Amino acid sequence: MDIAPAKDGKGVVISLKVPGKSGRPAKSINSFTLRNRDKMLRSVKAIAKSQGLTP
Repeated sequence: MDIAPAKDGKGVVISLKVPGKSGRPAKSINSFTLRNRDKMLRSVKAIAKSQGLTP
């Protein structure tokens, strides 16, 4: 899991590695942008927990 600021400065971009796609590197990472500031931290924590990480 990788978290970076969005290019336009509004929100954050979260990148998740997709398991089992090592033979297809172009599809091995899913990235999406969270822009709603009020729900951003809660969403990041929920995504980290679902990936088995401890936020």
